[in-house]
Amino acid sequence: MEAMRSSAATHYTGGMVKWRVGQFLEQNGITPYKLSEKTRGRISRNTIYEIARADTKQVKLETLDTLISTLRVMTGKSVQITDLLEYVADE
Repeated sequence: MEAMRSSAATHYTGGMVKWRVGQFLEQNGITPYKLSEKTRGRISRNTIYEIARADTKQVKLETLDTLISTLRVMTGKSVQITDLLEYVADE
């Protein structure tokens, strides 16, 4: 079991999940302020600004759900998680 653990650790290349919310908002002409207004208090204005600037490393699934559903209404598009987050592998 120990050999499996060390073997798996040496093969893990890592990576990082990054926010794309700021880019999404810009591409769709939406300000963080307008998004915060549309969430009707379900996400604080400060949290939305932090997410838009990619300054936060954690998010509740409830927050992600609210972002997606609100942005779907605001844009009329089928917003997906991949529109808001991306995985960047270490090279």
